[in-house]
Amino acid sequence: NAINCEEIYFALPDELVYTHVFRIEKHFEKELDEIIESECNKNIPLLFKELEISYLTIEEHKKSNEIKVVLAATFKKSLKDWQDFLPSLI
Repeated sequence: NAINCEEIYFALPDELVYTHVFRIEKHFEKELDEIIESECNKNIPLLFKELEISYLTIEEHKKSNEIKVVLAATFKKSLKDWQDFLPSLI
């Protein structure tokens, strides 16, 4: 039977997602896109161009002037496969 609802929340399986948490100094926030790419290249064993990336700044430390960044990445192909599959459930 098809799922009958207006919204569905879905998370990719853990084995398809890489996560990385790091801190940057607040004054580097304007360069965050470049820093994200650099952090991916250093910490995720996949090619950056093959990744779908999402990140969020979650914390700011006033005393140290740092921002905590949470980064999640998956293969673009894996995400596309799931995006193609999910509509079949509706």
